[in-house]
Amino acid sequence: MNGAYYALLGQVTNWQRLGDGLHKPGGRAGLGEMLGVLAGVVALAGLVFAIEHLRRRFDFTLTCNDSTKLFRELCNAHELDYPSRRLLRRVSAAAGFDEPAAVFLSPEWFDPERLPKRLAAEERRLQELRERLF
Repeated sequence: MNGAYYALLGQVTNWQRLGDGLHKPGGRAGLGEMLGVLAGVVALAGLVFAIEHLRRRFDFTLTCNDSTKLFRELCNAHELDYPSRRLLRRVSAAAGFDEPAAVFLSPEWFDPERLPKRLAAEERRLQELRERLF
């Protein structure tokens, strides 16, 4: 046998004690460790719930009866930016529609004469939207 073999045999006590520091005396988990694990599980469940909620919210392949989702889908189909979407919501509210998507069916609400005073400053943008939508 060569010298390397004897050198390894001389280390047997170190190899036997290699995992001794991994276990606590008593072998039981304390309350603090259990609360940490529980908090981790709750955080993971919350993350999964949030991701699933967002996936369903923006999934336009599922059929549903959600007027807000219909409004978003119509805005996406017309490639409207956020300020235009906000303006359409304001027009819908001024018109008294229960559903914001109804503004896509009512071009008369884009006429300057029918606009409320608070939307009069947006007359140019509303005309551009009318040309784009209708």
